[in-house]
Order: sequence, then structure tokens, then C-alpha cells
Amino acid sequence: PIIVPNATRSVFIPNAFSPNGDGVNDTWDIGAVATNSTTIVEIYNRWGTLIFYSKGYTEPWNGTYKDNLVMAGTYVYVIRMNNETVYRGKVLVIK
Repeated sequence: PIIVPNATRSVFIPNAFSPNGDGVNDTWDIGAVATNSTTIVEIYNRWGTLIFYSKGYTEPWNGTYKDNLVMAGTYVYVIRMNNETVYRGKVLVIK
């Protein structure tokens, strides 16, 4: 996981999750980010296709694209907070 210090709190960004329906780590939960209504979260596949977009991140990504579970693998994320702070990285989807 990536822990990024913030002026008011740390942002915890997990680097993997397993959307297999067992009730444990089924979504990509970046909790501290979700409290900010201006936060934009984008997730891209390896070909650069935007497969997830959320403003405010009220619903964590569940590992789907067009209502289908994505393949196991690495996906790139971009998180924009407060219209200025940008976090970039990779998240691994495990099945």
C-alpha cells in the first residue's frame, strides 16, 4: 500500500484487492479519499482505456467494467484531490 502524508491526515491507497465475492477486500477501498466530494478517481487498463471514473468516490471500485468483472492484473489509477494533489500508481486485481 501507499501511505501519503496529507496536511490533515494520511491517505492510505491499497495496492491490491480481490473482488471474488468472499466479503473480504472485495472493493478497492481508499476510505480517506471518499470523504472529499471534489476527489476524482480514474482507473485505466493496460491499453489506456478509462474503465472507472468517480467524482467524490462515494462507491469504491468493485473491479468491474461495463458490469463485467475485469481480468486479474495490474491497473493504473489517477487520484485528484482538491483540484491540485495528484496521486498516480497501480492497483493489482487478484482473483
